[in-house]
Amino acid sequence: MNDPNIESDKRTSPSRFFAVQTSAIASNGQTSTTAIPKIEVFGVENFAAYIRKINDLITRQYQTGEPQYIPTIAQSLSEEVPVAAMPVPEAYSYYDRTSKADAPNWSDKITAASLQPYFIYNSIVHARLVAPTPLLIVHGTRDTALLPEYAQQAYDAAISPKELIWIETHNHIELYDHDPYVSEACRQIVSWLARYVTP
Repeated sequence: MNDPNIESDKRTSPSRFFAVQTSAIASNGQTSTTAIPKIEVFGVENFAAYIRKINDLITRQYQTGEPQYIPTIAQSLSEEVPVAAMPVPEAYSYYDRTSKADAPNWSDKITAASLQPYFIYNSIVHARLVAPTPLLIVHGTRDTALLPEYAQQAYDAAISPKELIWIETHNHIELYDHDPYVSEACRQIVSWLARYVTP
């Protein structure tokens, strides 16, 4: 979806970025970055229980001074794995595969406290702050990790010049490294940058 004001509202400022592009939108409180559990998927009770477990681990870290680690990925939450940063099969499949093939030093654990910034960040509230810098949002049409409706809400909240481009996807990770999704996203981004960033 293109904004009709995008050509007529070009602005640049030497004290700011010339352009901002994002390929995924997160807005927490209701959802969260990457595949971290969210209310829409887990339900209110399960999400609240998940947050309680995270808070308990963070409290323990503050009390003891010892970092409290959790798995970065898991197929799902269970009694054996009560907390993980990304407890969904899609994230597990991608990061397990790519860590073995491409990133052997990637850590399969993070501190529980690392999740705090994810739960407080809200891109919808901050979208207006990008202006007058041009904003491009590229997002997949189907995504249970970063919900498309939040990309639309961030776009709606932003001030022109802005543009929202939808890539027809089936899941979140297709925009990571799968063609034709990545090629189409890159084509759109390069075209957009050519309009706003000049050598």
